[in-house]
Amino acid sequence: MASAHGAARLITDALATLRRATVTPGTVIVRADSAYFTHQVVAAIRRGGASFSVTARMNPAVAKAIATIDEQAWTTIRYPQAIWDEDQQVWISDAEIAEVRFTAFTSRRTSERITARLIVRCVKRLNNKATTQGELVPGYRYHAVFTDSTFGLVQAEATHRDHAVIESVFADLKHGPLAHVPSGVFTANAACLALAGIAFNLTRAAARLTSTTLGKARTATVRRTLITVAGRAANQAHHWRHGVSVHSASTPTAQDRRMHVQLLYFDECPNWQVADARLREALETLGRPIEVEKVLVNTPEQAEHWRFHGSPSVLIDGEDPFARPGTPVGLSCRLYRTPQGVGGSPTVDQLIEVLSRT
Repeated sequence: MASAHGAARLITDALATLRRATVTPGTVIVRADSAYFTHQVVAAIRRGGASFSVTARMNPAVAKAIATIDEQAWTTIRYPQAIWDEDQQVWISDAEIAEVRFTAFTSRRTSERITARLIVRCVKRLNNKATTQGELVPGYRYHAVFTDSTFGLVQAEATHRDHAVIESVFADLKHGPLAHVPSGVFTANAACLALAGIAFNLTRAAARLTSTTLGKARTATVRRTLITVAGRAANQAHHWRHGVSVHSASTPTAQDRRMHVQLLYFDECPNWQVADARLREALETLGRPIEVEKVLVNTPEQAEHWRFHGSPSVLIDGEDPFARPGTPVGLSCRLYRTPQGVGGSPTVDQLIEVLSRT
């Protein structure tokens, strides 16, 4: 089944719910990847009164529009930290961006065609076979975004890239209520999905109402802070026992109290959120109710102080178990070798292994 199947209806319902729940929702932008670059999706967004920002597939019409951009129209941007390029499977730290007016869906009737901005990011294509001799004519790769956002060029491009935050939502759900789906029974899966959505939305709403910090925390943190609260219970002899938790939890051992686990990160590398979820899952699997201290690293001085080998980094009692000899220190996004290949975070099994050594 195509990713965009049913997306238009989902967007219509979501925007209608937002309007009912919020009198003045402000600027609403629906961001999506190229699987949703369809007339039905974009039209549904516009009917709902929102702006759209959708990755455009590199079809002949898009390529032709990009070719019309004047060489002087490109603006060089340098990202504060590297970002992952899915097509080339490499980290990039700078690029050029430009925009051009573009009319999409020209195969449809004139009244159904949509004209808006085509924002293009141009990245030099790396030559993996090059050794010492430089390229005579370097190649470039283009990443296009179709949007009617009113933001400036640089902000509009950066805003679209931020749509990757949805991956942290997926990680939350997959490591929470959806951990046992699919069950093999369609109706059971449907019920589980509906309940997971309700529970997730209520939990996030409670977190945002509580504080700005908690509003950005993972669901496991919200549950531990707001839901797994201390209580009182009385036995039949009317003696009070204090500190009984709503959820049962193992008593921390001396070994647990000694272990100090830290997650070093910076916001521009979203993989730290995946690492956070996996780290918590590993600790839960080992039965160690340890609080993970998050350390935000923003400057080269902080990176040097923490011996920061990139985001995300896990420290166990001050030591980085994944650091190799000669690994550089600095602000960068970190890659890990996993059984599934190179990834942006250690796997749960890898984390369990290093945590078990302590």
